[in-house]
Amino acid sequence: MKKNFLKIALFAFGLCAATTLTSCHNGEDVDIVEVAHQETRTLVVHTNAAATVNVNGETKTTTAVLGGTGFEAPFENPAKNGKIVVTPTASNRQTKTLNYDFKEDGSYLYFDVMLEAAGVGVPQATAEAAPAGTVSNSAGGSTNAAETGVDASIDFNGATNTNSSATGDYSITVFEPSNSTTDAEDMTQGQSYEEAPLAIACTPDGATFSSPIKVTLDIPGSEGYDVKVVSGDETANITRDGNKVIADIPHFSIWEIILNVMLESVETQVNKIAEENVNAKNGSYKYNMGYGYECDTQVGLVDLLCRKLFGAKGKTVSRRLTWAPTEGTATVTINQTVKKYTYKSGTRKFVVTVYGKVSSSVVVNPAEETPTHGGGSN
Repeated sequence: MKKNFLKIALFAFGLCAATTLTSCHNGEDVDIVEVAHQETRTLVVHTNAAATVNVNGETKTTTAVLGGTGFEAPFENPAKNGKIVVTPTASNRQTKTLNYDFKEDGSYLYFDVMLEAAGVGVPQATAEAAPAGTVSNSAGGSTNAAETGVDASIDFNGATNTNSSATGDYSITVFEPSNSTTDAEDMTQGQSYEEAPLAIACTPDGATFSSPIKVTLDIPGSEGYDVKVVSGDETANITRDGNKVIADIPHFSIWEIILNVMLESVETQVNKIAEENVNAKNGSYKYNMGYGYECDTQVGLVDLLCRKLFGAKGKTVSRRLTWAPTEGTATVTINQTVKKYTYKSGTRKFVVTVYGKVSSSVVVNPAEETPTHGGGSN
């Protein structure tokens, strides 16, 4: 999901005069000019389940991806920034709200949104009397564990709810928080950052316990990474057992699983996507660009962190530049910035390659005029 992420950027240049060259076609100079060109903004929301998507008041229903998985809803030329509300068709899935921003020079955003199924509730008296693990995100037919890849369970260990106003069944749901608190474009080498790739919702909200209860999260690939479990300004005591994170929770609410990472290094290169002479009268040029990220670690928290920071796994996106058709030859040049981030967390390292800003120019060499000669004789 993106976070709103990665944010691909396309420059839309204003009209500007370039170099003046001398031509012999009519004894006049010909101006080679960089012409105004643009690209429409496109926002795509991909979901794992059918949903309606509202982008700044415009609502669409997702449709199944042809030849792929999940559902999508595209939006053309939305406002530069705003809010996305994704409402699942099924009542047992979570609604997600995200912020988006094309930045000053953006033209394409893609959000991969997980609409998790909720954990199935268990009556309080039954759960408190039952053996450890009775309340989990896979019991009762819930697909939450299968969808998130994280097994979560609650061990009450004799503890009881001391808040009589917190009524209703006990349940636990693992989910991906919607928005990132870190702007990937502003990350600085040598700095440490905290982000929440995962969170758990324990119900009923507000339940408190005579002694902390144990919540066990089995998160594939998390061993060795620096994590903590936080609710607001409160940090739970945790123990680690391989990929298991075991937290002592004093009350029920939203608890985030925080991953601490340090950005060790950033390498930047500019790749040329295209440089081609085309007929300026066409008024457009189609090209393919890279979008999203590629990570050398494909498991658990790291993959979720990358999706939150950089939007979506690497893909190829087809785009089109347009300009006012004119006579002559247009030289189209398109470059893309690619960054390689090396992170460290705990005893582990991972490398992320991110396809970033795209800059483009369209320079037109006007067609030569056919010389004209006056009639008559001496």
